[in-house]
Amino acid sequence: MMRILSKKRFGISIPDDLYDNLNKLSKQLDTNRSDLVEQAVKTFINDYKHYLTPHNCIGVMIISCKDETAAKEAIDRFQDVAKTYIHTHENNICIELLFVSGPSEKIAELQKNLEKEGKCQPRYIPLVNVDSYNK
Repeated sequence: MMRILSKKRFGISIPDDLYDNLNKLSKQLDTNRSDLVEQAVKTFINDYKHYLTPHNCIGVMIISCKDETAAKEAIDRFQDVAKTYIHTHENNICIELLFVSGPSEKIAELQKNLEKEGKCQPRYIPLVNVDSYNK
């Protein structure tokens, strides 16, 4: 028996340039805007799932920062989840590739700390939900 997924419809407002890029990408990928937005929302929720449900996870965080000191201080304070990192500079921007592992709440706290106090742009990419992986 095939399961039919119900969908909800709602309106959103986005800036003109984002709308234009969405249309261009839709044509390039030969798909419709709704499918692209659905895929983008799924990816975003997956990247931020650690804010929704407490669990133990493993992932990588890519961080770009203008202030190397702020990123380093945050990483040092979160050594319990920030396991290994690679540091480089490109065009006067500090780039960190950080391997993280531990409670999702602590990883979310690190991400928030980097954004607010460090004025960095972190992107967390979850790789494994340890709790569901070990079941």
